[in-house]
Amino acid sequence: MQINMHEHSIQVTRTARYYTLGELTPDTQHVWWVLHGYGQLAKYFIRHFEPLAERGAFVIAPEGLSRFYVGSNWERVGASWMTKEDRLTEIADQMAYLNLVYQGIYPAKPTFQTHLLGFSQGTATAWRWLNQAQLAVRNLVLWAGMIPQELHQPLPDHPKMNVYACYGRKDPFFSEEKVNTIRGLIEGSHLSMRYFEFDGEHTIHAETLIQIADEIMI
Repeated sequence: MQINMHEHSIQVTRTARYYTLGELTPDTQHVWWVLHGYGQLAKYFIRHFEPLAERGAFVIAPEGLSRFYVGSNWERVGASWMTKEDRLTEIADQMAYLNLVYQGIYPAKPTFQTHLLGFSQGTATAWRWLNQAQLAVRNLVLWAGMIPQELHQPLPDHPKMNVYACYGRKDPFFSEEKVNTIRGLIEGSHLSMRYFEFDGEHTIHAETLIQIADEIMI
C-alpha cells in the first residue's frame, strides 16, 4: 500500500535582528543599507562600513534569517539569505523582513538619500528587494555578486539610480565572465553603471569603498 506524503506550510512569528552604525537624525543626509554575503553575520559585516558612519552616514545591516554553524569546530556561526530549498517561500520571507525593518526606521517623508549595497549573496537579495518594493534608492552597489536569474531585466521604477559593480581581481568566487554578464544586463538600459576593480579577493576592500563613498556622499 502506498502512503502519500503531503507538504504543508504555516507562517510563524520569529525574532530577526539587524545592526546599525551612527544615528539617524533630522540632519542625516545619507543612509546606507548593507546586505552581507553567505555565511556572514551582520554584527561583523557592518564593521566594514565604519568609514561611512565617520562621514555622517547612518548604516543599516539586516541579517539573513537562516543561521548555521560554519566550519567543523562548531564555534563560528554564519547566516544565509536563502537556499534553493523552498526558495520562493524564503524569498517572500526575506522581502517581508526587509520591508518591516524599512517601515520601522524610515520617516513618512525621508529627507536623506538612500544607498543600497549587496555583497556576494546579498547582491541578489538587494536586486530582488528593489524589484519588489518601492524604494527610492539613489545608488546601488553590487559587490562581488550576481543579479538573480529570474530578474535579468532592468529596473523600470529607478530611472535616477546609479549602479556600481565592484570585485577583486583575485576573487575565487567571482570572475571577469560574471562581470561581463552584469555589464550586458545593465548596458542598454536607463541605468548608468561604473566598475571598480581592486587587487584583492572576496571581501569589502576599504580603499575602494571609501572611493565610492566619496563620490556618492557629496
